[in-house]
Amino acid sequence: MLEPKDVVECEPVTVMSYNQRLRSQRFTVAIDGTDKVREVGAANTPFAHEYRGPAILVLRQGRWTGGEHWRLYASCPRSDA
Repeated sequence: MLEPKDVVECEPVTVMSYNQRLRSQRFTVAIDGTDKVREVGAANTPFAHEYRGPAILVLRQGRWTGGEHWRLYASCPRSDA
């Protein structure tokens, strides 16, 4: 959670659904123009659980572990954000 991250890419997506389980919550998104579907657990406002529609899927690469971190945004953040 505290790992520094660099923005690698921003992809336009469509939020299709939201699932809440005992220990997790996930948005299901379709990457626009592809057959790819992802489940994303983290979202910045204004994405409430009932939200359906366009968003930006931001992939950040962790500097320490190299892990991928996905998050939904309303627009692509600056690379130093």
